[in-house]
Amino acid sequence: MTTTPQHRSRRTKWAVRGALASLVALALAYLRCGSGLGLGGGGGQQDQGQEPAPVAAPPPEAAALRCQLRLDSGGLWMLSTTGQEQLTVGAAVTACKATGGADVVITGDARQGGWDELRAALQAAGVPSFVRGGGAPAPR
Repeated sequence: MTTTPQHRSRRTKWAVRGALASLVALALAYLRCGSGLGLGGGGGQQDQGQEPAPVAAPPPEAAALRCQLRLDSGGLWMLSTTGQEQLTVGAAVTACKATGGADVVITGDARQGGWDELRAALQAAGVPSFVRGGGAPAPR
């Protein structure tokens, strides 16, 4: 079975179209995603001459000074080196205001109303707080 010039011409047209479509896709991927292949590596000397922006990290003792709160289905707890004690929201805000901040861990089974009440009280008192855990509100 021999191929006719029409068949060869048709195959050539499709091959050229496929090659052009591939080149367009590669060009778009390069422009959209950058020059890397996404396989890791790299990052060697390419950023030479640019200094990274300094990051102001709080001193380790500042993190230790903030009060540690845990909100779960059982209520609000203050954690310390000697153990944990259950508190009311008002007592927790007073204690955290004295230390300068609050680290709040919210478990997945905590009541939403409990977190809403604690957050409102901390904000009203001007106590900075860092929230983490499975029940922490999602960033917007």
